[in-house]
Amino acid sequence: MIKGKEGLRIKKVGAGFLYEIESLPSEMQERIHSTQKEAADSVIRAGTQKHKDIDFEKELWNAADRLRGNIDAGEYKHVVLGLLFLKYVSDAFYMRRAELEKRLADPKDKEQYIADEKSRAIILENRDSYRSAGVFYIPEKSRWEHLREHAMHHDIGKYIDEAMAAIEEENIKQLKGVLPKIFTRTPH
Repeated sequence: MIKGKEGLRIKKVGAGFLYEIESLPSEMQERIHSTQKEAADSVIRAGTQKHKDIDFEKELWNAADRLRGNIDAGEYKHVVLGLLFLKYVSDAFYMRRAELEKRLADPKDKEQYIADEKSRAIILENRDSYRSAGVFYIPEKSRWEHLREHAMHHDIGKYIDEAMAAIEEENIKQLKGVLPKIFTRTPH
């Protein structure tokens, strides 16, 4: 931690530097928070309006850039790639789960049908049901919907780090030491 002339606290990250927001003058803090709030509101509006995909994509990218705030671009890519990974593996998990639900409940499916609902629920949480199809098993606290429910919490970074750690632990052979766990220290 480097202490600047006017009480600014500066942290060297990679090739760049981060200012601790709390050490900035109050007018700058307000401006940063205002810009981040505008960006978040913009994303929410964009998600509820009917846009062409390209407009929505531009809006999301601009909002992400504003939300980035004072995160070093070198570190920001790890944040974005980590979130993209979480979304991708969650989507693959949900698709496999939907396929399993359909097959397990279909009496015409002689291979997969199970009459008992409790037994179906057990199979839906069986890791091998996903791994056999080449899909990572995603623990409940790591699933996108769980993270979405906690998205507005002040400590969302902690939830994301825990999600990454749980996915890594669940799929240790493929993911040991691979996933970023940097979200708790990311300014929000």
